[in-house]
Amino acid sequence: MLHVRVLLLASLLVMTRSTEARAAGEGGVHSQGRGMCGTDLDSFGGNFGSCISADATQGSRENPTEITIRSSTPMVLKVKCTPDASLPYVTCSVSAPSPSPVCAGFPDLYVLPGMAVKGSYDSTQGSSKSVVVACAGGEHSGPNNDGEINGAVGKCIGWFKYYKSKSKIGEFRSCLRMARADYCGMGCSITISSVLIHAFRATEEKTVACSELQGGCYEAAWNENGLANFSKLRWQTLSLQKNRIEALIKHEGKDPDAEQVCMVKCLAKIGQWELDSGIGLHVPPVPVGPKILENRTKHALGDVDCIVPPDLDFCRP
Repeated sequence: MLHVRVLLLASLLVMTRSTEARAAGEGGVHSQGRGMCGTDLDSFGGNFGSCISADATQGSRENPTEITIRSSTPMVLKVKCTPDASLPYVTCSVSAPSPSPVCAGFPDLYVLPGMAVKGSYDSTQGSSKSVVVACAGGEHSGPNNDGEINGAVGKCIGWFKYYKSKSKIGEFRSCLRMARADYCGMGCSITISSVLIHAFRATEEKTVACSELQGGCYEAAWNENGLANFSKLRWQTLSLQKNRIEALIKHEGKDPDAEQVCMVKCLAKIGQWELDSGIGLHVPPVPVGPKILENRTKHALGDVDCIVPPDLDFCRP
């Protein structure tokens, strides 16, 4: 695993010139997360950019004492939560069963009211008891080796904290798209493991990104619908993956699953955007909204070069 050296002093100096300073503890480098709520929780039935369905069966959605995960075998988690009036989520610790059966044994969870479906989050969906349960495992294992423990929800709470203000919901949803490489905003994650990401607000001084992820390169700008523009895709061999899935569909007679169908459709769109845009930043033909977040990426194993012309990556001389 590549260890990313963070130049803290330089970052602090840059943030004083930033048009929008970060709150304490925000930002930094994380590994990506293909799942939404963490590998353990997703394995119970969450898939295709959705989290496993759960209810706050005791207490309230804002401060539950008992959470029931609705799967083929319902699981009851007794939790102790720490509410914060400024946040739309609570951080909870699993008290029973012990050790925790989810999140690689780490006891901490994030709990949000509502539902996370197909790569996005809506606090108004579901019943009055519906909650999103996401692992907070990365808080224990460090930002550069958190792997898939906490999924996109946990990573994005770690990145940007996600406050209650209306402007932050778009940022949170944009982060979910970015963390999973959900380029088309359709819910499918088009990426592989071992990729490090540095995310930052589009309004921030970009020199911070250069110091926090040295050797990375600019990938894309994001909003809650997916890409606003992109320079390169996170996985350089995406065309091979598209061909493999199409072969399963057309030549081998196998029925693809929903995520494979989604990937083929999205990759076809992206290929057309590249043809239409030519050399440079590629922009979807239909305006999809403003840039909210931007990111740079680096493959942790160092086996994939950053194929980006120098003028597309502001960190390269």
